[in-house]
Amino acid sequence: MSHAPAKPAVHMGLPLPNSKLGMWLFLGTEIMFFTAFIGTYIVLYFGSPGWPTDNNITHLKIWAGGTNTFVLLASSYFVVVAHEAMAAKNYKKAWNFLALTMTLAFLFLGIKGIEYKGKFDHHILPGQIPETSLQAIRQVEGKLEGYVNETTDRLVPGDDPVHIKLLNVSTEAGETKDPDKKRQLDDLGLITAEFNRFRAEVSANTLELEEAQQRIENLHHLAVVKLKDGREITGAYFPEEPPKDAHAGHGEAEGEAKHAHRRETGDVSLHRPEVAKETRLILESNSNTAEDGSVQVSHQWVVLSPGDVEEVHHVGEGVEHIHIQSVIPYGNLFASMYFLMTGFHAIHVLVGMTLFVFPLLRGSRLDASWADWVENSGLYWHFVDLVWIFLFPLLYIVPGNI
Repeated sequence: MSHAPAKPAVHMGLPLPNSKLGMWLFLGTEIMFFTAFIGTYIVLYFGSPGWPTDNNITHLKIWAGGTNTFVLLASSYFVVVAHEAMAAKNYKKAWNFLALTMTLAFLFLGIKGIEYKGKFDHHILPGQIPETSLQAIRQVEGKLEGYVNETTDRLVPGDDPVHIKLLNVSTEAGETKDPDKKRQLDDLGLITAEFNRFRAEVSANTLELEEAQQRIENLHHLAVVKLKDGREITGAYFPEEPPKDAHAGHGEAEGEAKHAHRRETGDVSLHRPEVAKETRLILESNSNTAEDGSVQVSHQWVVLSPGDVEEVHHVGEGVEHIHIQSVIPYGNLFASMYFLMTGFHAIHVLVGMTLFVFPLLRGSRLDASWADWVENSGLYWHFVDLVWIFLFPLLYIVPGNI
């Protein structure tokens, strides 16, 4: 009795493992995910005249992005070597190259962390970038107000609101027996007075960005200078030779700097006069109450020789961290897109690292059962690398060149 040969079983579907098919389908959705981000960035870039393109302003480090590109390319190569080693049943070699891949992944995130720190240090963050001069001035006004309020709340005891405590700063300074606290309260009073003048000019819309920058610089140099003749002068003190200014007068005689004298200038808040070397300059402020009750402030430069100065107490050291931030048109959009794209990419790097952790934990017990896992994890890692290949030129190189 003859029997017909059994027909081979028919396998439906594509000729590849389900795990690999699932990974390819997943990567297809990921491609659409990042394509949306990249397309949005391109539309915003070409549709926003004045989009920030200077890496010195946006604090993008091409060396960091370029280094990370080579790091990911090398890691992708190591993944390929690890996959080939798995196929050749050389599991020790595969483990070693997976470990190298993990090391480069940590290096990538470390470099990216350095870049992120630079953004945070320079406040290149969504919602924190002034896009007009007025925004920059208002922003530094808010920082000064925050400093004054915080310092007042710390130095003046009680549960009263800060604006009530501010009225009691001078009273508290006169009553305290602690000389250090008295000095701090006196300093707070001087900084508060300068801040109130700054805020009044901002509210009156009479302050331009350049002048506001000089006011903040003067505030950084605020000091109480005690002269050997017993007088005290409070103002912006510049102990080093001031920079030459095209708007200042020329040809000052060196003999003038040997004795303290006053000189009226046109726009003293902006332009320091040119004086002889080894002199000291202080911008003295004087307040006068007009008949209508308004306070009028006049300024005058005082030129001192080193022998005139007995003691200098620097008041503005507490606010030296406060600066006017650079105006960056469309800066908040740029920062939003930068952190959105690089942030999601970093998350994908972490996911890839997590995939590599499991075979690495096997150690010497890594075997053929992990071959598909290593291959599919490698596919995912190549995708992560490919995304960065697009992000690096788009964010770091293209701006300013197209």
